[in-house]
Amino acid sequence: MSSLVLPQLFVYPLTSSNIVPMKKNTSIPYIPPEIIRIILNLLSDDKKTLAACALVNRTFNLHATPILYHSVAFTFPHTFTQFVNVMNNIKKRYSQMIHHLDLSTFRNTTLTFLINK
Repeated sequence: MSSLVLPQLFVYPLTSSNIVPMKKNTSIPYIPPEIIRIILNLLSDDKKTLAACALVNRTFNLHATPILYHSVAFTFPHTFTQFVNVMNNIKKRYSQMIHHLDLSTFRNTTLTFLINK
């Protein structure tokens, strides 16, 4: 039976003499919007990670939000109702981003209830 060998993370112990302080005025490197869009499109199936990316900065939010709203699916009538109420109260821009609304997990009786409400 072979034993598991873990990589050695630190060759030298951390001391104040071998820790390099980070510069306080470091600038964030520029990433072209096209590259950001490509990266975020690769995450289109991972909504949780995409939502986290939308919180990074304005540029990421600008590109991640349309991907998040492109296809919206609901499994519970309550979440759908909350979504509709929020959509009625926010800018029209967000509702225009929705291209696919998936209600396939609802039962027919649930949809009838929502329509008659």
